[in-house]
Amino acid sequence: MQNKKYLKGLVLLALPLLVSTSLFAGALPASIPFEDGEQFNLTLSGINFNRVFVEGEKITQLSYPAGAFAVDKSEMESAVSQEGSVYLKPMSDTPLTVFFTTDKGHHFSLSVNVSETFGKTVRMRMKRQTAVRFVKADVVDVSVVDEAMLAMKLGDIPKDFNVVRVKPRPFYVNKDIKVSLEKQYQGATLTGYVYRLENKANHAVKLTTSLFSHKKADMLALSDDTIAPKKVAYLYGLYSNIS
Repeated sequence: MQNKKYLKGLVLLALPLLVSTSLFAGALPASIPFEDGEQFNLTLSGINFNRVFVEGEKITQLSYPAGAFAVDKSEMESAVSQEGSVYLKPMSDTPLTVFFTTDKGHHFSLSVNVSETFGKTVRMRMKRQTAVRFVKADVVDVSVVDEAMLAMKLGDIPKDFNVVRVKPRPFYVNKDIKVSLEKQYQGATLTGYVYRLENKANHAVKLTTSLFSHKKADMLALSDDTIAPKKVAYLYGLYSNIS
């Protein structure tokens, strides 16, 4: 019986399911890996401050047009702060770009669009050469895949995608990981899924995208590579609509 449930669950990863528009409760923001000098298009709150920080590095400098952003640098300039976060709020509806420099000499930029939403946390992470991602590049332009994946990690709707209603149908992978579909996005050539992974075991469980691989998967990404007991992680998947 358990094997049947397991096989049924794997099949559901590739099937069009109905989608939830509910937000994740208490989820940590997914980290955004960047290469030195990389630029990202993001939507940030124009009525609340938004936090930006870099894992393992401190932001030391910002560059942006005068008056474009209200900026709180108190944590960045603190001698005792280990993260050096920056808090910023766009002051114009016009899309503008802010450039960041870290204490390790890395650079990235955010081209910001404004919306009347809650402030969000943007968690950046310098890419490592050893990092491996699951990508199949023979069907869809990788830049389109990357952009859609980033939007899903940030909790946004990917460009040119529509939200689909979801009926959660939980199943288990490797007996310990409960998998529940939380969001689905439909595009012309891709379908995006966001799955909630809950560790039901009393020990930590290592995760790998190979657990969820499928012939139609163009990209799979995980919010964490290990789940502690009773904790939650997220799987982000983009699947080809092309037969």
